[in-house]
Amino acid sequence: MRVTHPHARLNRLGLCLAAIALTVSMLVDGPARSQPLTATEIAAPPMVTGAVVSPSGKYVAFLSWDGEENLIMVYEVETKVSTPIYRGRFREAFGGSWPEWVAWKTDDRILMGLSLFEVGRRRNDPDGRITTFRGGQGVISVRRDGTDRITVKAPRSRPGEPGMVLDTLPREPDEILMTFDDGGGVLSVARVNVRTGESREILQGQRRVLSYHTDARGDVVARTRLRGLIGRILVAEGRDPVSGEWVELFRVRKDELRDFPDYDILGATSRQGELYVSARGEASDDPTAGVHIFDFRTRRLGPAIWRHAEFDVADVVLSEDGAFQAGCYWADALECDFRDPADAAVFRGLKRFFGEERSLSVASQSDDGRIWLLAVSGPRNPGDYFLYDSEARNVEPLGPMFRGLGEERLAPTRRLDYAAGDGQRLHGYLTGHAPGPGEPPRPLIVLPHGGPEVRDTLSYDVFAQILATRGYQVLQPDFRGSSGRGRAWAEAGYREYGGVMQTDVYAGLDHMIAEGLADPARVCIMGASYGGYVAAWAAAEQPDRFRCAVSIAGLSDLEEALRWERRQFGAGSDRYEYWVKSMGDPRADEARLKAASPIHQVASWRTPLLLIHGEDDEIVSVEQSRALNRALVRAAKPVRYLEIEDAGHSGWSEEAWTLILAELDSFLGRHLPASPPTVVAQTP
Repeated sequence: MRVTHPHARLNRLGLCLAAIALTVSMLVDGPARSQPLTATEIAAPPMVTGAVVSPSGKYVAFLSWDGEENLIMVYEVETKVSTPIYRGRFREAFGGSWPEWVAWKTDDRILMGLSLFEVGRRRNDPDGRITTFRGGQGVISVRRDGTDRITVKAPRSRPGEPGMVLDTLPREPDEILMTFDDGGGVLSVARVNVRTGESREILQGQRRVLSYHTDARGDVVARTRLRGLIGRILVAEGRDPVSGEWVELFRVRKDELRDFPDYDILGATSRQGELYVSARGEASDDPTAGVHIFDFRTRRLGPAIWRHAEFDVADVVLSEDGAFQAGCYWADALECDFRDPADAAVFRGLKRFFGEERSLSVASQSDDGRIWLLAVSGPRNPGDYFLYDSEARNVEPLGPMFRGLGEERLAPTRRLDYAAGDGQRLHGYLTGHAPGPGEPPRPLIVLPHGGPEVRDTLSYDVFAQILATRGYQVLQPDFRGSSGRGRAWAEAGYREYGGVMQTDVYAGLDHMIAEGLADPARVCIMGASYGGYVAAWAAAEQPDRFRCAVSIAGLSDLEEALRWERRQFGAGSDRYEYWVKSMGDPRADEARLKAASPIHQVASWRTPLLLIHGEDDEIVSVEQSRALNRALVRAAKPVRYLEIEDAGHSGWSEEAWTLILAELDSFLGRHLPASPPTVVAQTP
């Protein structure tokens, strides 16, 4: 997970924690059964999102959805009044328009990005024949009250393709930078006046350019483009600040891009021609990914300017002019280490105020640094917005991002520490309501994460809360091979499918049983992606430990997974080489790969298994679940398979979630029944 707030700025502030005032009155009702999360709630768009503070800090603009309309709202801090400046509605049969983003140009002028998808039907009948269709995007400049709408578009742009905002140029009152394609496949850069709509090209592009990057001053300093006869080579180029010439920085094959990069651009420095980059070094004294500066002029990566000893960098906090303020990383929650002691004291004070288990990020700030827009989240909270006034030293709640997901509705999460069989220290996160007095532990579902090079934290997890609100306790175990804790920790899981990564998962269950936190006779395991593989392999390998297993978009045949990667991306691709390094070599490790594949354990299979897979999955081939289902059905083993039409690896629709939850409720109700917990309902 990556939290991005590239223009956040923390000034020198003294913070007296006792002076922060936030009063929230709660009316406590009697005990009631918790209501399980529904597909509608899970798939619903955010009620409030994309919030940004105006340059003066007097206003906040945000996107909102009220259940019927997609809105852009402006909130006045002094009067605490919100006013809609844009309304869009989307109807299934006729389409509509909706906002994608909002940004401040000045205190009096706002930029908004819109999408349009409109369908005309005969006699305006929802079932009538389609007669017209139009779609595209738009960029609009408006006054703060929603009047004086100006269509903003780059020169020679095509209808429905106005160009993309590259830089809002906060130091200039009237102009922004936009990239545009005039239809000839050439991506160029233009300056556009947001008050008049006038535009002019400032940088003529070349064919196959995909994107540009600017520094803190708004100068174009880098671009990416495709090369090769069929455009399969992706080249990153830097622009020499003196000559304006483009020089190659590095290149990769287009289809080698994957979700496990060793380098990532974090933002622009205050100096021309430089970017902050996260990089994980090869040396033993560089065990984690730190913050480096890449100089386009020398094409060199400098030494780390910040690095945490245990955790990889997740993001940086920069001043408005690009000065480095802090490196951020995920421990249990999101943490930021500030260089300035006063800034560090402010941040720690706010963390203590909101709770150490909460993740706190500065989503936006006023130009003078007085008003901070804070995004605060945690295991029982998918996100709230708050305003912090550094002079008045108070915090004002703006509201939750999601409707109906208040803390009183969701289950608490806590950390568990334990050791693997070889003594390696591990931890996990346990989500669930405590059992009533004299009651046994709630039935347990072990929920390993995907990846495997991702990780769990003290944050809102939709599957954990789906299960916890249905009466289960949920263990999310950490294991070697996860990300976020440096190269050695990630590489400890290489070629350990079914090995140490699997036994580390079992170690968390062993700890809970030993401590009396779980009934060994009431345990199932469930996971998605790599976690789906873990669940399927646990069902095959440890049938006596798990009453059931759920594998969502999981692997069942490691050899076939490698063959698929090779067919799709090529034997010489970085992506294929990564998976060989992660899973094993298909020749040298053939016996081990076969022995660790659930599909080769069908003969002895006893554990009831639910397989779920999207038919359009582009990460894990749907054939992985189809093949295991066919093999288990032929062998008359206990299996149920749900394949979801028009669904990918994730990002499922409400219709898809409805099918998934119905299958989960039926399957778990049959093999691991639970009762929704009794909680004390709180009404704000």
